[in-house]
Amino acid sequence: MNSVTNEKISIHSFIILLFLYVFNAQVQAKEEYFEGKLLATDQINILKINSVRLNLKNLNDKNEAKECRKWKLTKAQIVHFFRLSINYSISPYHYYSQTQCDITGKLLYNREKWDFSINGGATAYWKKGEEIKYFGCKDKYCDNLFIIPYSPMD
Repeated sequence: MNSVTNEKISIHSFIILLFLYVFNAQVQAKEEYFEGKLLATDQINILKINSVRLNLKNLNDKNEAKECRKWKLTKAQIVHFFRLSINYSISPYHYYSQTQCDITGKLLYNREKWDFSINGGATAYWKKGEEIKYFGCKDKYCDNLFIIPYSPMD
């Protein structure tokens, strides 16, 4: 009977520890993840836009290749995209479609130089050294800027 009581206590302790572990992981995830918009007062200046970069190795859709070759963004459109976008602390790519083409370049954000890469599926990232900022645009005003505009992924 004593071993049965000890076994119940062990199972009960295990369940409590499991709950605490899961709860702690959720709290940590909420602390590390954020999303928000850039401030209206933030200064964004596009310094350089490179030609569209195609990943032909993974490009199976001929129509997508054609769309990628035609895809262009002006400096004003790029700034507009970043102003409308959500800035994520971690990659949001699982919420967005991806294409096999990107527009890359350099920008100045509040006097700091960043490399940027914008995907034809309405996502982007900025990189400065080891620091990365992730972006995605769900706003309907971004739709005409991209090959595949945002649509909720189920």
